[in-house]
Amino acid sequence: MAKLKETIQKAFPKHARVPLITVALLHSIFYWIPPLLTGGVQHRDFSVFVDDSIPFLSFFIIFYVGAYLQWVGSYLFHSARSRGVCTRLAAADIVTKVVAAVFFVLIPTTMMRPTLDGGVFDFLVGIIYFLDEPVNLFPSLHCAVSWLCFRSAFPIRRTLPRGYLWGQLVFTLLVFASTVFIKQHVFVDIVGGVILAELAWLLSAHLPAEAAFGRLEAVFSSNKSNR
Repeated sequence: MAKLKETIQKAFPKHARVPLITVALLHSIFYWIPPLLTGGVQHRDFSVFVDDSIPFLSFFIIFYVGAYLQWVGSYLFHSARSRGVCTRLAAADIVTKVVAAVFFVLIPTTMMRPTLDGGVFDFLVGIIYFLDEPVNLFPSLHCAVSWLCFRSAFPIRRTLPRGYLWGQLVFTLLVFASTVFIKQHVFVDIVGGVILAELAWLLSAHLPAEAAFGRLEAVFSSNKSNR
């Protein structure tokens, strides 16, 4: 039991708990609230000529779903190695979600989805279609968060295993491809997601994130000690 506790504390150190739990809680708010506000509003389709030439490849559902594992693994791994990277990543993530939510409300988007023919991968795509309506498309949060996973590895690249950075980049590009190959997004959504995430990452270097999360941590610690 003591060894398990030590492993958990190493993978999820105290300095990472408030920032990453805050990110996880806000994710649902920033993603699920906008559709409630735009239900009766006309949605735009940002498809361009490039999208017409992109085939439907249900096999890429592997990378689309795999992105969730990338997010959890990368955020925990990077945050555990550096307090500064942890708070900067959390700040960049929050900025990304806030700005994206504004776009989702002010410029609601949608797209046409293909008819699924059957097969294992089509079945898995169908589950995603059922759980996630074709809204909240521009900018793509799927692409934005994967880009932050890759981007946040740069400050700690010298401490990472050999080839890790290239592996992050390759998987991130596969996630980008998956969003259009399974017809969850259009090409413009990828561009918007990357630009937003990159700007949020650059901005996060100038935000007092470490102090803000430190105050939150102190509040939670105080409440815990008063019980």
